[in-house]
Amino acid sequence: MTRPESDLTESDPNPYSLPGAPPPVAGRYAVNGCRIYAEVRGAGPAVLIIGAASDDAEMFRPIVERLSGFAVVTYDPRGTRRSDRHGWPCDSGRHADDAAALLRILGLAPAAIFSTSAGGIVAVQLALRHPSIVREVLVFEPGFFRLSAAGVVLLGHARTAAQQYLVAHPDDWSGAMTRVATEAAPGLLGAPNALPRCSGRSGPCDELPVRAPSERANGRQLATQHRLPR
Repeated sequence: MTRPESDLTESDPNPYSLPGAPPPVAGRYAVNGCRIYAEVRGAGPAVLIIGAASDDAEMFRPIVERLSGFAVVTYDPRGTRRSDRHGWPCDSGRHADDAAALLRILGLAPAAIFSTSAGGIVAVQLALRHPSIVREVLVFEPGFFRLSAAGVVLLGHARTAAQQYLVAHPDDWSGAMTRVATEAAPGLLGAPNALPRCSGRSGPCDELPVRAPSERANGRQLATQHRLPR
């Protein structure tokens, strides 16, 4: 069920958010046959953040609230939380087309793109498919597993662990994410500290594999933001 426009932003308090931060400009936008939820904070050169496979706009709120001098866009990708599921599951190309269309609708193209994990794949696709939309791309730990033998093995283990769990627990994507983190690559992927909060929030975690960005996307990793062209 679609939530009313007045109830779009996160009602669950985020323990990592900035106290007293102004609310974003939030809305759902008609993007390629789907309603995509997005938030815009600040003013200045545009920056679009594309997170890991199940990351939504809320995941990066604590970071975005601490940035200044930029118009920062975060969003729930197709199939994730407050956005529609029409046409989902889909590949990185469709997610890239959605991101390009969203930036055009918001009037914020071209934009610098910060991306992480599976979002890095989407960012690369965005740059290749829509070069006029992209000013520059910063990719952190993109999930190009198939480019190395170890990555192929890890991807196979993660997929098997997730599929086996979902057979017994349909639609429990949070539990599947935990299974991937704890069993697919023991000693390599630890269960993230913020996972209990992610699991307890309304709506499923829709894609795998992911890690909670509160562990990996912090101020130090965005320290290069001051080098973005103004």
